[in-house]
Amino acid sequence: MNAAEFRCLYEYLGLTREWVAANLTVTLDTITRWEDGTEPIPASAAVDLGGLSTMTSKLVHELATRLRWGGTITTYQTDAEFRIADPYGLTYPAPWHRAVAARVADRAVDVNIQFSGEGHDPD
Repeated sequence: MNAAEFRCLYEYLGLTREWVAANLTVTLDTITRWEDGTEPIPASAAVDLGGLSTMTSKLVHELATRLRWGGTITTYQTDAEFRIADPYGLTYPAPWHRAVAARVADRAVDVNIQFSGEGHDPD
């Protein structure tokens, strides 16, 4: 995985550099060196991020299939709200889930996205 692929992938997943660094147990300076090409991205980091991408794609597919003809997907404004709701038993940040919701809405017909507390139960 090269620097551009690495950054594009974690941004596509709705993740921040800080979250990626913390979850790969590296410093922000390390992420910077990977992104500017002064240090190669270790295979283990690429595998970990790739695994997260695969799991996310499967979740998007599952939700888009379930909501293919319409419905509502509930997402979360804050990490705390997402952790309290714990819809999938994951410790990812709320922006990751908002990215999932956007991808589901893009793949299904007439899917509405709403924030938790706006009137429907979470998916």
